[in-house]
Amino acid sequence: MMDRPIKAINLTILGLQQKGAVQILSRNPLQLKVLEPGLVSTMAETALVKSLTDQGTLSREGVQAVLAALNMDVRTKMWRADHEATLLDQQQRIGEADVAARIDALRTRWQVADEEFAQKEVRRKAEWLELTTEAGAVKTKIEYLRTASRSIVQRSALERVLFERLPDLAEPRQGDPACPRCEQPNPSTSHFCRICARRLVDDRPGLLGSLDEIAEVNLHHRRFSEGMQACQEIIGLVRGLKTGIESFTESVADMRNSQTKHNLKTLQIDVPQDSIEYGTHFDRLLQKVRDGGLSLHPKVFAGHIQGLIAEVYTEDGIKEFFETMGEELSTQADAQW
Repeated sequence: MMDRPIKAINLTILGLQQKGAVQILSRNPLQLKVLEPGLVSTMAETALVKSLTDQGTLSREGVQAVLAALNMDVRTKMWRADHEATLLDQQQRIGEADVAARIDALRTRWQVADEEFAQKEVRRKAEWLELTTEAGAVKTKIEYLRTASRSIVQRSALERVLFERLPDLAEPRQGDPACPRCEQPNPSTSHFCRICARRLVDDRPGLLGSLDEIAEVNLHHRRFSEGMQACQEIIGLVRGLKTGIESFTESVADMRNSQTKHNLKTLQIDVPQDSIEYGTHFDRLLQKVRDGGLSLHPKVFAGHIQGLIAEVYTEDGIKEFFETMGEELSTQADAQW
């Protein structure tokens, strides 16, 4: 028996548990709780109970003490009984303890696996519910498309025809009636003001009248969209000019600070004639903005400004203006300082 010490100790613990002397709190690590010390009988059982720590664990020294006591118990039994019968009995008890330990280990593994399975089951049920809901929504859409496909196609085709319809509307001429709200002239055939979109005539009954009005609304919507896009481009241009001017102003300020800090002579700058002439276009742009009628339609305003922009404020023109000014500043600083 002593060639299998761990199983021998497990046998002793099992015997104490069966008698109700101890309770097994944990097998890995081993932890016991003493219930009835009076039920302890053998030397091995006594050594085991006495060797338990306050936490109910068995130290290495305790294991040695229990094994020593087991040896004494075996020797005593061998003196008093048949050696082979005693050995057979002990082996049988060790086998039972080993089986019990394996059963407990399997039970623990089964509990862990069962918990993991339960968690997976909860997730799968949630996923199934989500997919079922999504499938139901898709099914509803498919059924709707099947039943209403004809009307959907007809409606889409009609909307496309209506939204692409445009009127043959002339530009206003001198003497055309003015809008009561913005006082801008409009052709006499207009249903809506081309500037502020105020209705100019009563609503026309019938399909033909509605089609004419829809076509005019489409035109006003297109003009407004084009005007807003053009105005955004103008705003971007002005912001770019402002950034360039601010950057050049900072460069001039740095030069003046260096001049003061190092007691340098006053820097003389001859502004290139091309830059002077280009700078006059800023005044032209400002005047154009002031005269452009900021309260008018964005397309009208943009059209008033875009001619100057196309003529002067090209990407190459702006780049050349600022580069020329910067190069002149650097050249004079190098030459005079």
